Amino acid sequence: MNKSNQTLAAIIITLSLLVFMSDTSYAKFGFNFGTSTTSSDNMFNDSNKVYDIFSTTSASVDIYPLTSLKISFSGEQTYYRETIGLGNVMGDLSLTFIPTKPQSKLSLYFSGSINGRTYHNEFSSIDNNYGQLSGVIGYQLRPNLNIRGGVDYKATVYVNSDDDYKRDLDFFAGANYSFLGNNVLDMEFGYSMTNYTYKDRNLDSVQHWDNPDVYIPADILWLFRIPDTKENLQLLFMSYRLSRTIGSKTGLNVTYTSRIYQNYKGGFLWGASTGFLSPWTAVWDGQTVSFNLKSYIIPKLIIKTGIGYWDKSYLITSDKYDGSDTRTYADAKSEDFARNDFVTKIYFGLQWPIAFSSGFFMEPTLNIEYTKNRSNKPLYYFDNFSITAGVSFRF
Repeated sequence: MNKSNQTLAAIIITLSLLVFMSDTSYAKFGFNFGTSTTSSDNMFNDSNKVYDIFSTTSASVDIYPLTSLKISFSGEQTYYRETIGLGNVMGDLSLTFIPTKPQSKLSLYFSGSINGRTYHNEFSSIDNNYGQLSGVIGYQLRPNLNIRGGVDYKATVYVNSDDDYKRDLDFFAGANYSFLGNNVLDMEFGYSMTNYTYKDRNLDSVQHWDNPDVYIPADILWLFRIPDTKENLQLLFMSYRLSRTIGSKTGLNVTYTSRIYQNYKGGFLWGASTGFLSPWTAVWDGQTVSFNLKSYIIPKLIIKTGIGYWDKSYLITSDKYDGSDTRTYADAKSEDFARNDFVTKIYFGLQWPIAFSSGFFMEPTLNIEYTKNRSNKPLYYFDNFSITAGVSFRF
């Protein structure tokens, strides 16, 4: 565990000790258990179309020592039928603290969590620790207008590597405005910084190694002669969501999101990947539009469905190249090599919440999802159809 995660762990453990040393006469407890099975005809989301079935089982204990504080201890295990090496176990400790009263115009929200995830030996290189801290402040300016602002810090450390880590620091502000009856407009704007180590592809000094006995593409060899550069990748993001109800049992929303790199000049990550399980899949420039509908029109059943479209440009990564292209990096333009995806996703879900008089709660779920991904990289030109069935229990 590196210094970032050690700090997060120390903060959360200290708060936990303070809670347990205080008056716990209010203390309440909750228990949660869930299990689900997913069938996917494209496990790794690429053109190889690997089929697999995996099951996830999770359990948590929620402790409410104070009305304003929730402490959760949780664990999760995932098992893959075919890709056995991806099976993993995760343990998590999290805190949520809301010191303000529900009727107050001022609202404060703080949360923090630490967890560790361990894979089988085959994939032990991606064992990781994760930590998160966030704080949000909100204020009700008018009965129909709320404003908010906050900060969120996340750190991922790969425990079997000295160099692989990822830190994100996000600042955001937003507003929620109700108008013309049941219409709600939510807006959020933010600024994000993500650390990354990259090679400067704009350097002009290129040397080739012409050794006929060793087949290594000259472009790849060129990478070894370029020093690493460490920097914070800066990104602006904005989101607009318009929501409204239709009748008393149906609601819909339309969301538009835009993410724009601020200081990315074509540098590329060495040995990194924007593929399956990579933390860099969350770092992209582009826009998305989605339409979602939620209905209670069938008694005791919640129906969710929607469609979304994404236009994403990822960071350039060195493992996207092979010997088929004879140009050097210095000769090529960044847009030739950057991965650009155009994604359409459709989903349908059912939830059946069942509450018993004893306080026991059960909820079976079913989710169906289809993804159509079109990319300028053949590896990521794919379709994926998945079905997930599960059930959760709360005591």
